[in-house]
Amino acid sequence: MKENTFPGYYTHKLEHDRFYLQLTDLTNGFIEGARPFGTEQLTSIKQWFFNHIEINDRKCGNFLRDKGIIN
Repeated sequence: MKENTFPGYYTHKLEHDRFYLQLTDLTNGFIEGARPFGTEQLTSIKQWFFNHIEINDRKCGNFLRDKGIIN
């Protein structure tokens, strides 16, 4: 994305970074016994992936396709 000057690169990267930090916090909380990790947490993770792929990754894919980088 960065190499091909995708205009949404920094926002896209921030979304990934924020999700990574949330997932790390959730995992550490579970390991320490301070937070549950159940269906609600898994549903939230699943929703993030599906929404992110459907909306943001699609924008990036369309951009790269329009530039002729991918088919």
